[in-house]
Amino acid sequence: MILQTQIDHVDASKSIIKDKIREMIKRGDLDQAKEALMIYEQKIQHDPDITLLIADILEREGNHATLAEVLHEGLLKYPGNFKLLYRLGKIFENQKEYYSAWDTYLEAMPKVSGSQQRKMLRQALGRCRANLKSGQNMFSNGFSIVLKGDRDPVVLNYRLDKLKKRRALLQAILEQTDSNCCSALELECAAGMVSRILGYCGLKTLGLTENPHDLYKARSIEFPKQARQGELVEWQVFEKFILNKQSAQNLNGYDLVLLLPEFFSWYKERGLEEVRAIVKILAEKANRQFFIYLPFPDDEDSNDDDERLRTLMKDELVSLFNEMQGRLTEKNLEQAGTLLEVAKAGLEEVTRGALIPGSKIAVKGKSKIVKMNIEDLIGISAFTYGKDGWHYYSAVIRELEENPNLLYEESSLKRFYDRFQPKNRLEQWLDDCGEELYPLSRGWPNLPWYDMDKQQRLIPKTYSNPRRKERGGNQHWGPNSDRFGREELARIKAAYEMMKPGYLPEVYPDGFIKGYLLKRGEKVRLLVTEGQHRIAALDCLGYREINCLLDPNAQTATAIVDISEVGSWPLVKSGLYSREVAEKVFNAYMDADGKKKAKRFGLI
Repeated sequence: MILQTQIDHVDASKSIIKDKIREMIKRGDLDQAKEALMIYEQKIQHDPDITLLIADILEREGNHATLAEVLHEGLLKYPGNFKLLYRLGKIFENQKEYYSAWDTYLEAMPKVSGSQQRKMLRQALGRCRANLKSGQNMFSNGFSIVLKGDRDPVVLNYRLDKLKKRRALLQAILEQTDSNCCSALELECAAGMVSRILGYCGLKTLGLTENPHDLYKARSIEFPKQARQGELVEWQVFEKFILNKQSAQNLNGYDLVLLLPEFFSWYKERGLEEVRAIVKILAEKANRQFFIYLPFPDDEDSNDDDERLRTLMKDELVSLFNEMQGRLTEKNLEQAGTLLEVAKAGLEEVTRGALIPGSKIAVKGKSKIVKMNIEDLIGISAFTYGKDGWHYYSAVIRELEENPNLLYEESSLKRFYDRFQPKNRLEQWLDDCGEELYPLSRGWPNLPWYDMDKQQRLIPKTYSNPRRKERGGNQHWGPNSDRFGREELARIKAAYEMMKPGYLPEVYPDGFIKGYLLKRGEKVRLLVTEGQHRIAALDCLGYREINCLLDPNAQTATAIVDISEVGSWPLVKSGLYSREVAEKVFNAYMDADGKKKAKRFGLI
């Protein structure tokens, strides 16, 4: 009776009533809970907690079969509700459907409110990540990503021709985008390439698509990186979104708004009048720039009517943008379509083409993609690339160019593994030092800027790396078995063949060459953590600049290591390294000369 009275005055006591219903469910008074919930629902029809309470009752009854269905119905009524998404993800997780759980938790990510919800979601994603395994298969016309963690593996196929078209579109957008933009909204985002790269360039991005398969592909293409780095990953946000005049009106404003349908059929299905209305709304949502992509009709299904409609669409859009008095730029993409860009009227001068900075600007900027001179890239053992450098992979590729049938036993790679066999870090990093240096001469300590938590003062006597055990050898120095050497030579050949059509890091999963910056005054170099085979291939193919991704790993946890901060490096603070020795290690990389080092070991 008391609860009935409280429900009659529900506006003043909603949380109290729901807490009492939860207590009933916890005690097992399910009939009473159902009756109270029915009365509450009659009074308050719009409350997502009603769905959660129904789910609590079903779970207490052991009726797990209908739990997910009830939550899906709740999400239709309350789309994007964090609590409902989190609960649904938890159900999938309990059923050991880890991919479905992971994808549902990702959908909840942009709905997070407060540190507690963020922590809950990070932990949930971590649990799923630990139970998901990924693999990829490469084909001549594309690749597939396989995620294992549900009852059946999830296979996502990516076609190379589509991805290359999208990359050409991306390049045109990067050339035109104002570097003052801080946020971007991409509608009809396909597999998410444009949003992903704009995110790496430092913009806060949101990618929207109506196609659920595209949504899975956008969220999954970088799962290997997410699985490897966990908490360090800044998750790109992709959501399902049906674009029409009403939904467009409800969108928030962004500095950069992009409407990028993959196929002309998107325009054809909506017609001239609706497209004009949607585009006008979207252009008004753009604070600085608006891009729209008008692809050519699909070759297989196109006819003269489609061509005429496309011409009408383009003329109508140009007319609309002129009415809006924005500065209009048009770029035709060969065999793909037309990109129209509008800079908002009254905007100060737009700074174009500066989203991806050089290394000296990158240390001050927000972009994680940085344009590096190949001579400024260094490997973990301080070998270098470019015309003035020497790297064992580059040396082997040049031999392969002369003799495609080169045997490992006759290669410079074999000589390298036979002659470069450091017994400790001193011999690896400072082989020409001429004196004992603690802790380098004692074994295999980590780099002084690494953060190794409780092991900060330990010096391993032998080198250990999980990948070395997995692969049966160490790619960076010898000794190695001839079998491992032959396998490494095959990897070098494969990387060289893969790079011949061009370096396309935006296209492939985990495709960027990665590392972190070392800075000494105005001099900046990049210590490579992933992609040494590919760098060597690009070096031999004549590349002088490479776009790299600043990618802190679990040890550095930073994208830039500056020698001016040597006193705060973790292994200096712990006392393992003196400041003087830490500086010597750092300078060994900054002053690295691969040719001189190769000569000392009789490799050239």
